[in-house]
Amino acid sequence: MKVKLGGIRYSALGEFRRPGKFVVLQDRMTIFEAVANAGDLTPVAKRNEILLIRQYPEGTKIHRLDLLDRQLIESPFYFIQPNDQIYAEPMKVREIGAGENAAESFALVISAITALALILNLLK
Repeated sequence: MKVKLGGIRYSALGEFRRPGKFVVLQDRMTIFEAVANAGDLTPVAKRNEILLIRQYPEGTKIHRLDLLDRQLIESPFYFIQPNDQIYAEPMKVREIGAGENAAESFALVISAITALALILNLLK
């Protein structure tokens, strides 16, 4: 007799530290475990705007999840299903290209000031 472990296949896309496709050899996995397995969310991920893309016999549906809402554990989306796709949207700060934290933003501003000073010095 052979026992086959199919596991749960899912994709983590967007603002994850290790985005990609994953296979977990368990029969159940929560959305929080799936996020943790993908290396957690980056600091600029919208934790209240996670998209869960799920396949149904009638087609694909997109569900918006709020990981900060305690009611999530009572929802039908608390446990992920095989072939689910989890997409973490970036905050506006990512769209304008600023750093992920204060140190990176500060370094970006200092670099811009240094570049401007260099250009002004060359024009004199």
